Amino acid sequence: PYVGCGVTASGVKIDKYLAKKIAASLGIKVLADQLVARGEKTKLGKLKYPVFVKPVGLGSSIGLSRVEKESELVGALEVAFCYDDRVMIEEAITDPKEVNVSIMGNGPYELSVTEQPVASGEILSFDDKYTAQSGKSQGMASAQRHIPAKVDAKIIKQVEENALTFFRAIGGKGIARVDFMIDKKGSVFFNEINTLPGSLAFYLWEKRGWPFPKLVTKLVALASEEFE
Repeated sequence: PYVGCGVTASGVKIDKYLAKKIAASLGIKVLADQLVARGEKTKLGKLKYPVFVKPVGLGSSIGLSRVEKESELVGALEVAFCYDDRVMIEEAITDPKEVNVSIMGNGPYELSVTEQPVASGEILSFDDKYTAQSGKSQGMASAQRHIPAKVDAKIIKQVEENALTFFRAIGGKGIARVDFMIDKKGSVFFNEINTLPGSLAFYLWEKRGWPFPKLVTKLVALASEEFE
């Protein structure tokens, strides 16, 4: 027995490109993107600057670059290809808000409160996530954030519905955090899912009456239930 998602859901999580294609197939909005494999010639096609360049199979903002114009694209791709053989170029939102929610269960599922991470710059960097607390970081738990997210109730509802739809579709088990981006019009875009060991998001469950020991006990029970 083990806590968390199985092979399929975990495989989807680690591949940002495939995760977005699944989300889109479920009617969940995603930002326009383009896949580039190592050795291929790169033309943006219909994508418009600014864009983000990111390794497909990585997280924590490592290898991530924001590109404002064509002259910066080659350098950003070189950085991303240091970490993966497949890279995704994705259109950027101007002044986006990030809203995340955690989901737990083997089906049916329950949801945590939402969070809105606060970035120190244009992107939520590795330092924002892990090192901004003078060496006392607890991972994302120590980053600056609003809990619950300071957005309209309709947006919260859409985030929750999309998280449930996506996690159910990939056969999610145990616990995960699903991340969304919100533009100025209030449109909700799927960004990525973080399964274990990427995110326990315990700090979101504390607000729902699940202190850490109780949460861990619940997750072990879910693992045993799934094993049986």
